[in-house]
Amino acid sequence: MTSLIAKPAAVLIIALFTLDATAQQHATILRSVSVNGRTVPEHVWKAGITIRPEDFVQWHVAVRTAEGDTIEAASYLVVLSNEEVTQQRILTAPALEYKGLPEGDYTLRLQAQVEAGKSASPLLVRFRVGHSLGIGNEQHADPSTVDSTASSQSPAFPLRLWIAIALGSSFISVIMAFLLLQHRRRTRLTAQDFDHLRSELENAKATIAALEQFKQEQQRDLDDLHHRLELHRAQAEQTNKHLAEQNRQLRDQVERLRAAKERLEKLQEEKDELLSILIHDIKNPLLII
Repeated sequence: MTSLIAKPAAVLIIALFTLDATAQQHATILRSVSVNGRTVPEHVWKAGITIRPEDFVQWHVAVRTAEGDTIEAASYLVVLSNEEVTQQRILTAPALEYKGLPEGDYTLRLQAQVEAGKSASPLLVRFRVGHSLGIGNEQHADPSTVDSTASSQSPAFPLRLWIAIALGSSFISVIMAFLLLQHRRRTRLTAQDFDHLRSELENAKATIAALEQFKQEQQRDLDDLHHRLELHRAQAEQTNKHLAEQNRQLRDQVERLRAAKERLEKLQEEKDELLSILIHDIKNPLLII
């Protein structure tokens, strides 16, 4: 991260008034703009991008001649200003980096110094530092929204399980009905057919019982997860309350210390005044004697 370094105002005044014919032949341009390592398209940063204070933005500066060639200048005058302050510096490298900027609207003025006494035409870029990131099609989801969405979708698993059980039960019922109809169509129900049907019925009951047990286990796991989430939330609230109480106690201690300091200073002044009076009263009789 490159910090902003304030230069004397005379540097800016000299740079603004030393433009000559070279400024008409050379222009300051941006080769590329990247945010957090992601390249921002030219039409996006020209329209104005929005970054967050924690984002890392990098500007690559160059000079374009009248013939259309792109070259690097000897130095670059950079002026960054917002509603409150204006800061400037001179770079000897074509890379400009910022991170940790306060929120607000910014104007970035870039001007290449081609050689001594000759400057290229400047380039103005405007951008905003805010709560969200806006660099074209970049999408950043809020972590709280993701957590709430995930928590709202977590109960979907028992619902799918219920649907699977219902479909399985319906399928088994259809199979059982089909088998019963097949057996009823027969003129004679043999003992072997009856045993086979009873075996299939027992298998179907066992399958239903296994699915029901699986559903109960999943429900217990879900209840346990909800219970743990509630415990974590309660612990977090208790911790926040404890920290708030500690902060309040610290503020009270600071206020008491400040009041004690003021009392000590006042007592010191009274002591000095009393000593000066005593010394004066003692000196007068001594001088007379």
